[in-house]
Amino acid sequence: MATLTVGDVTPRVQYTATGSQTVFAYSFPIFVDSDLKVYIGSTLKSLTTHYTVSGAGTTAGGNVTLGTGATAGDIVTIYRDLPVSRTTDYQTGGDLLAETLNDDLDKVVMMAQQNERDLNNRTLRFGQFTTGIPLAEFTESATDRANKVLAFDSSGDPTITLELGTFQGNWATSTAYVIRDLVKDTSNNNVYICVTAHTSSGAQPISSNTDAAKWSLIVDAASATSSASAAATSATNAATSATNAATSATNSATSATSSASSATTATTQASAASTSATNAATSATAAAASYDSFDDRYLGTKSSDPTVDNDSNALLTGALYWNSTAGNLNVWDGSAWVAIQADTDVKVLVSSNDTTAGYLNGKLVAGSNVTLTEGSDGGNETLSIASTDTDTTYSAGATLSLATTTFSLNLANANEWTKTQNFNSTSLTFDATQDWDLAANQVCDLTLTANTTFDAPTNMMDGGFYSITLIQDGTGSRTASWNTVFKWAAGTAPTLTTTASAKDIVVFRSDGTNMLEVGRQLNLS
Repeated sequence: MATLTVGDVTPRVQYTATGSQTVFAYSFPIFVDSDLKVYIGSTLKSLTTHYTVSGAGTTAGGNVTLGTGATAGDIVTIYRDLPVSRTTDYQTGGDLLAETLNDDLDKVVMMAQQNERDLNNRTLRFGQFTTGIPLAEFTESATDRANKVLAFDSSGDPTITLELGTFQGNWATSTAYVIRDLVKDTSNNNVYICVTAHTSSGAQPISSNTDAAKWSLIVDAASATSSASAAATSATNAATSATNAATSATNSATSATSSASSATTATTQASAASTSATNAATSATAAAASYDSFDDRYLGTKSSDPTVDNDSNALLTGALYWNSTAGNLNVWDGSAWVAIQADTDVKVLVSSNDTTAGYLNGKLVAGSNVTLTEGSDGGNETLSIASTDTDTTYSAGATLSLATTTFSLNLANANEWTKTQNFNSTSLTFDATQDWDLAANQVCDLTLTANTTFDAPTNMMDGGFYSITLIQDGTGSRTASWNTVFKWAAGTAPTLTTTASAKDIVVFRSDGTNMLEVGRQLNLS
């Protein structure tokens, strides 16, 4: 294999090709040609079929040469994609060659660089100074996430929500509202979205309520109605002015005694009135357009899902209407109406395969020797789950099914076990001052990668038996020293076998304060 130097580089390069360009350089090391991946646009190309590679096995990198020249403007992406696997295995007593070891370490660094590249360039990241990390996990199923958007709740944790929010009906006082709640102001038909969680107080309209800053207006029905009314009034007044001006001009023309200046004045007044009428008509047109825009987005009350807007035009994405039959607000998502339901009647599903939601007392099923009891019926109900089984002998294969209920086995009485019970062996993490948590590691092993001194174990239990297997690493000659709570047969601690990969087992019984040696088995093979 080649001797390489792996620098602090990003193993990826990207080009915008010129017309018929075939040669593209890469400046990071690879072992073999197949360690490179080449994309043109979003299409992965094949080695030999579409391109060749030079420079494998060199620190400086080399070139990728296309068989057919690229089109001007093509995005050519070249990156290292070293297989995440190990192809060498060091043998006990075998030769440990520097070249082999260097190659393995180079591959490890290259794999780490690939991970760093992907984490830095292809993931959503948070700054080192960001608070609230780590975030809570998503718990919604694929069905619950369908047609929803990603958002963050009031605690800063990710949540799945509808695009607009949750419609809570008409605004009411003394009601707890949370961020993204939608309400209707019945005093003016405006629709608001909650931007700060709070408990409402005072009265409508929301715009003058003490909590006005906690809401954001999204449908200004009041302004649209006022603008339309004002425009209509302005148009009527302008028409009246025009009529009066025309009358004045007629009177001036028929009056033989009127002076020329009076006629000029009348003409000027008629012109001004005409201009006023034109302006009023323009205002009326703008108000009508504003109202039509609002009318296209809030369609009012319907008994069923409309297929066109109030002008018989295609529905706009984000359009709303109130379904008087179902009693809910609906939003058009571009292809279907989606009901925005108020969260007032929550039922549960047992799993993603459950097709019928129900209440908890209908989903839990009492089994043999298990009873379900409802408490505080009609108020703050509770559901108690109790076992009536008093047996203390359990046969092989016996199952106590309590659905999602957690139960515990009372060991205060004698119990008969018909099958072997055991503790799974665990592995301690090596430390120069070795810790041993007996509660989590009753039967365990420790690979010695250097000399160590055992601290006093934690969570010793009077009468508990504990076993540890001490394993020499591939170097061997590791030693262990022991805290004074370890008490040895004849007062002498064991001398560990120093052969590479050798195993020694020591068994203790604890009196709650000390670890008393029960036995030792050295140099097991």
